[in-house]
Amino acid sequence: MKTILISIFTSVALFLNAQNSAGIFQFSYHIDKELTQETLLKNDNKNFFTSFSSSEPLPDYFVDSIITVTENTISQKYNYNAKVVYFKNKKGKNLETIPVNGMVGGLPASSFKKIIKQYPDNDYFVKVFASLYSSGGVKYDFGFEAYATIKPRFTLKIVILDKKGKTISKETINLNDLTKVKSYEHDFIFNNRNYKYTETKGLTSLDLFAIYKMGMEKFLKKK
Repeated sequence: MKTILISIFTSVALFLNAQNSAGIFQFSYHIDKELTQETLLKNDNKNFFTSFSSSEPLPDYFVDSIITVTENTISQKYNYNAKVVYFKNKKGKNLETIPVNGMVGGLPASSFKKIIKQYPDNDYFVKVFASLYSSGGVKYDFGFEAYATIKPRFTLKIVILDKKGKTISKETINLNDLTKVKSYEHDFIFNNRNYKYTETKGLTSLDLFAIYKMGMEKFLKKK
């Protein structure tokens, strides 16, 4: 029995070693701010400015979740051992995306020339670009009040490079039939000053992850 178990573990180890390794070195997920939950109160008077905004922050596990889904999907699709890889600067810090202007932070953001120097043993290198943006929609304007319905659209692009930087695979996925987002605007005057109140009943962090996962599932099924 002991001999059989050793044989099984050896076979598994040989299989894992035989898998081609793939480093995901460029990874971005951009989310249109119009699609997230937000409340904004703004004074349009240039001489007196007051602004307040509130939106749901992405939880800490959000980045880890989309990384895990991405690694597992690419590994399953191509029979790779795909892992996210970060280029480290001279101080040992990871080069990663910054959470500004709708960009999800904490994802790898390196060039091929840099990453190949630190990970020369990888067989393949992967670039993942995801974008969730608003398109079209219907707006109802009643002068001081306005209602809008926004249609979210999702695009996913995955590019595979070999060790020489040559593109060997390029796939694009589009999702158009997604949950609609509604927003409400109201103009009012207080103390002789004009204010604009905007409220968007948009997508939650769970929605953002679910949409990304849907894109990855469609990519996995695509032949």
